[in-house]
Amino acid sequence: QRPENRLFGSKNGNSKLNAEKVLQIRAMFTEGHAMNGIARHFNICRPTVKQIVTGFTWKHLLPHA
Repeated sequence: QRPENRLFGSKNGNSKLNAEKVLQIRAMFTEGHAMNGIARHFNICRPTVKQIVTGFTWKHLLPHA
């Protein structure tokens, strides 16, 4: 599929998360919550949490520097 036709974030039908949940995940991590606990809370896997908090995924929700 062409990059301009891909669906990102919550527009992707397979997404378990939305923008609000992603921001909440980042906030919880910043507050010191463990990735495993965050993953259990949102019913996602730990690597997904890591990708979110490091900005590998959901980049469009990162604050602009």
